[in-house]
Amino acid sequence: MRHKSLKFHDNGVCCNPAETLAIRWAISELKVTQRKHDPEVILNREQFGHLEYAIVKIEKAELPSLSSSGNCYRYVVANTVSEVTGYRQGTKEEVIDYCDILIEDLNQRTIPKKKI
Repeated sequence: MRHKSLKFHDNGVCCNPAETLAIRWAISELKVTQRKHDPEVILNREQFGHLEYAIVKIEKAELPSLSSSGNCYRYVVANTVSEVTGYRQGTKEEVIDYCDILIEDLNQRTIPKKKI
């Protein structure tokens, strides 16, 4: 069900770029917080520690012109094979918390599991 104050094109895309950005942000929040968590899974960090992601850099960034006022940070998380760069609004502590969740999710998908 669509919210009455939003106007959508026939393809379901919101007309207002700021509202589209807000919707995409809300969806990205859901994807990260709805990750699958299996407490029985043990990652094989001994053999594949080089694949483990870590925070490389968090630096203050300029807000996009359509964003509301507030702090924005650019973050980089990486392992020895790849690097992920993104932008996140909030305090530095909130961005660090977000990166911790992101890293946990990336490690779950990247590092092979131990055979039990």
